[in-house]
Parts: sequence; structure tokens; C-alpha cells
Amino acid sequence: MIRTAVLLCLTVAVAVPLYAQDAQAQNVKIDGLSTVDPAVVTIRGPGFDGAGFVVDDAGHILTAAHVVRKAKRVEVKLAGGARRSARVTVADTGRDLALLDSDDAALPSVTLSPSTGLRPGQDVFALGA
Repeated sequence: MIRTAVLLCLTVAVAVPLYAQDAQAQNVKIDGLSTVDPAVVTIRGPGFDGAGFVVDDAGHILTAAHVVRKAKRVEVKLAGGARRSARVTVADTGRDLALLDSDDAALPSVTLSPSTGLRPGQDVFALGA
């Protein structure tokens, strides 16, 4: 129950504030996404692979539950090519979310922002590897 609550809080908190006010600010979006790129990881397990991203300084990784399937441990490939092992902490198939615990806490992470500043029609970006 607590793990699901933490997972939901992380999901609600994930918002990359990259909204551009006009067409001239398009470069701001691209620059903002490039700062997120080091936190995006590839997740591999037996017979599957997918993407996720590091959400905090403790090495927690958020991904989709369908990516990890029923695996207990997965391999995580960092943006620079290094590989790490991670444990599937919780997977919620109903919400299609999973939280992984990396064996390496010194990973670059995204900056989580409150979702209260989001507006209808605001640009959104998908993070993937």
C-alpha cells in the first residue's frame, strides 16, 4: 500500500516545465529536454526491453509495468552506455507503472516539479530510450 502511494506521488509529481510561450522559444524546449536525457535509461530483461527515467538521487527509476512484466531484477543501461542492475520494487499493472531500485544511487535524475502549474493544452514530452 505504501509503495503504491509512493509510486502514485512520483507519477503525479513528474512534470518537466518546458512550456514555450511562442514559436521563438522552441530552442528552450530542446535545451530543456537535453538536460533530461542523461536520466533516461533503457531497461532490459529476459525477452523484453523498454525505457524509464531516474526520478531521484537515491537511484529510483520510473517505468511502465508492461516493460518489466513479472521480472524481479532487470538490467538498466544508462545514457552513456554503462550497465547497472536494478530490483523491481513495485509494479502496478492497473496503472501500468513500475518503480525500480537501482544498485547505484549516483545516477543523474530528472527534476520533479509539482503538477499544479500545468494548464490544459500545454505541451507534453514523452521520455524514452
